[in-house]
Amino acid sequence: MFRYVSILALITCINLSAQEQVKWEVTFNQDKSKIEFKAKIQHGWHLYAAYVPNPNDGPLPTLFSFKDNEKHSLIDSIIQQTPIIKYDKNFGVEIAYYENEATFFQKIKLVDKTAIAKGNISYMTCNERTCIPYNFPFEIKLNFQD
Repeated sequence: MFRYVSILALITCINLSAQEQVKWEVTFNQDKSKIEFKAKIQHGWHLYAAYVPNPNDGPLPTLFSFKDNEKHSLIDSIIQQTPIIKYDKNFGVEIAYYENEATFFQKIKLVDKTAIAKGNISYMTCNERTCIPYNFPFEIKLNFQD
Protein backbone atom coordinates (compact mmCIF):
# COMPACT_ATOMS: atom_id res chain seq x y z
CA MET A 1 0.00 0.00 0.00
CA PHE A 2 2.81 2.42 0.91
CA ARG A 3 4.47 1.91 -2.50
CA TYR A 4 1.18 2.63 -4.26
CA VAL A 5 0.68 5.89 -2.30
CA SER A 6 4.31 6.93 -2.90
CA ILE A 7 4.07 6.27 -6.64
CA LEU A 8 0.75 8.11 -6.83
CA ALA A 9 2.23 11.08 -4.95
CA LEU A 10 5.25 11.11 -7.28
CA ILE A 11 3.06 11.01 -10.39
CA THR A 12 0.91 13.84 -8.99
CA CYS A 13 4.03 15.97 -8.34
CA ILE A 14 5.37 15.28 -11.82
CA ASN A 15 2.03 16.16 -13.42
CA LEU A 16 1.69 19.29 -11.32
CA SER A 17 5.19 20.51 -12.14
CA ALA A 18 4.71 19.66 -15.82
CA GLN A 19 1.76 22.04 -16.03
CA GLU A 20 2.60 25.64 -16.61
CA GLN A 21 0.69 27.77 -14.16
CA VAL A 22 2.19 30.91 -15.71
CA LYS A 23 2.67 31.48 -19.44
CA TRP A 24 5.09 34.26 -20.40
CA GLU A 25 5.10 36.49 -23.47
CA VAL A 26 8.17 38.68 -23.97
CA THR A 27 8.00 41.53 -26.50
CA PHE A 28 9.97 44.67 -27.37
CA ASN A 29 8.10 47.97 -27.49
CA GLN A 30 10.18 50.04 -29.91
CA ASP A 31 8.27 53.29 -29.33
CA LYS A 32 8.93 53.23 -25.58
CA SER A 33 12.33 51.47 -25.70
CA LYS A 34 11.29 48.79 -23.26
CA ILE A 35 10.95 45.04 -22.99
CA GLU A 36 7.50 43.94 -21.84
CA PHE A 37 7.01 40.73 -19.86
CA LYS A 38 3.37 39.64 -19.82
CA ALA A 39 2.34 36.77 -17.58
CA LYS A 40 -0.93 34.87 -17.99
CA ILE A 41 -1.64 33.17 -14.68
CA GLN A 42 -3.77 30.05 -14.47
CA HIS A 43 -6.96 30.45 -12.43
CA GLY A 44 -6.40 29.65 -8.75
CA TRP A 45 -2.68 30.41 -8.84
CA HIS A 46 -0.67 33.47 -7.74
CA LEU A 47 2.49 34.98 -9.22
CA TYR A 48 4.50 37.05 -6.76
CA ALA A 49 5.66 40.59 -7.41
CA ALA A 50 9.26 41.61 -8.13
CA TYR A 51 9.14 43.96 -5.16
CA VAL A 52 7.54 42.38 -2.10
CA PRO A 53 6.92 43.90 1.36
CA ASN A 54 9.02 41.25 3.14
CA PRO A 55 11.77 40.06 0.78
CA ASN A 56 13.46 37.89 3.44
CA ASP A 57 10.22 36.19 4.50
CA GLY A 58 7.35 34.68 2.58
CA PRO A 59 7.28 33.57 -1.05
CA LEU A 60 10.11 34.16 -3.49
CA PRO A 61 9.74 37.37 -5.49
CA THR A 62 9.81 37.31 -9.29
CA LEU A 63 13.39 38.03 -10.38
CA PHE A 64 14.52 39.16 -13.83
CA SER A 65 18.15 38.63 -14.77
CA PHE A 66 19.82 39.73 -18.01
CA LYS A 67 23.02 38.51 -19.63
CA ASP A 68 25.55 41.28 -20.24
CA ASN A 69 25.58 42.54 -23.81
CA GLU A 70 27.64 45.33 -25.42
CA LYS A 71 24.80 46.20 -27.83
CA HIS A 72 22.34 47.31 -25.15
CA SER A 73 22.18 48.51 -21.58
CA LEU A 74 19.43 48.41 -18.98
CA ILE A 75 17.96 51.67 -17.71
CA ASP A 76 17.05 51.51 -14.03
CA SER A 77 15.38 48.33 -12.78
CA ILE A 78 12.25 46.32 -13.53
CA ILE A 79 8.96 48.21 -13.34
CA GLN A 80 5.95 46.26 -12.12
CA GLN A 81 2.25 46.99 -12.25
CA THR A 82 0.63 47.50 -8.86
CA PRO A 83 0.21 44.11 -7.14
CA ILE A 84 -2.43 42.90 -4.69
CA ILE A 85 -0.99 43.27 -1.18
CA LYS A 86 -2.49 41.37 1.73
CA TYR A 87 -1.58 39.42 4.83
CA ASP A 88 -1.10 35.70 4.17
CA LYS A 89 -1.64 33.40 7.14
CA ASN A 90 0.43 30.60 5.59
CA PHE A 91 3.55 32.77 5.28
CA GLY A 92 2.75 34.93 8.31
CA VAL A 93 3.58 38.19 6.49
CA GLU A 94 2.12 40.62 3.97
CA ILE A 95 2.64 39.38 0.42
CA ALA A 96 2.46 41.09 -2.98
CA TYR A 97 1.05 39.03 -5.82
CA TYR A 98 -0.96 38.92 -9.05
CA GLU A 99 -3.92 36.88 -10.18
CA ASN A 100 -4.91 36.16 -13.81
CA GLU A 101 -2.25 38.38 -15.41
CA ALA A 102 0.68 40.64 -14.68
CA THR A 103 2.95 42.91 -16.69
CA PHE A 104 6.53 43.93 -15.97
CA PHE A 105 8.75 46.32 -17.97
CA GLN A 106 12.47 46.87 -18.42
CA LYS A 107 13.61 50.10 -20.06
CA ILE A 108 16.55 49.57 -22.35
CA LYS A 109 19.05 51.66 -24.33
CA LEU A 110 20.34 50.24 -27.59
CA VAL A 111 23.91 50.94 -28.66
CA ASP A 112 23.32 49.10 -31.94
CA LYS A 113 20.10 49.18 -34.02
CA THR A 114 19.80 45.43 -33.64
CA ALA A 115 20.59 43.51 -30.51
CA ILE A 116 19.38 40.45 -28.67
CA ALA A 117 18.44 40.50 -25.00
CA LYS A 118 18.83 37.19 -23.17
CA GLY A 119 18.02 36.38 -19.61
CA ASN A 120 15.94 34.45 -17.15
CA ILE A 121 12.83 34.96 -15.07
CA SER A 122 12.92 33.12 -11.72
CA TYR A 123 9.55 33.03 -10.04
CA MET A 124 7.30 31.14 -7.69
CA THR A 125 3.66 30.36 -8.20
CA CYS A 126 1.36 29.14 -5.45
CA ASN A 127 -2.21 27.99 -4.99
CA GLU A 128 -3.98 27.14 -1.74
CA ARG A 129 -2.10 23.83 -1.40
CA THR A 130 1.38 24.17 -2.84
CA CYS A 131 4.10 26.43 -4.22
CA ILE A 132 6.29 25.67 -7.23
CA PRO A 133 9.47 27.54 -8.23
CA TYR A 134 10.22 28.00 -11.93
CA ASN A 135 12.83 29.42 -14.29
CA PHE A 136 11.85 30.83 -17.66
CA PRO A 137 14.76 31.62 -20.00
CA PHE A 138 14.00 34.28 -22.60
CA GLU A 139 15.60 35.68 -25.74
CA ILE A 140 14.17 38.68 -27.62
CA LYS A 141 15.37 40.57 -30.68
CA LEU A 142 15.61 44.31 -30.09
CA ASN A 143 15.24 46.09 -33.41
CA PHE A 144 14.88 49.77 -34.09
CA GLN A 145 13.50 50.55 -37.51
CA ASP A 146 14.50 53.80 -39.24
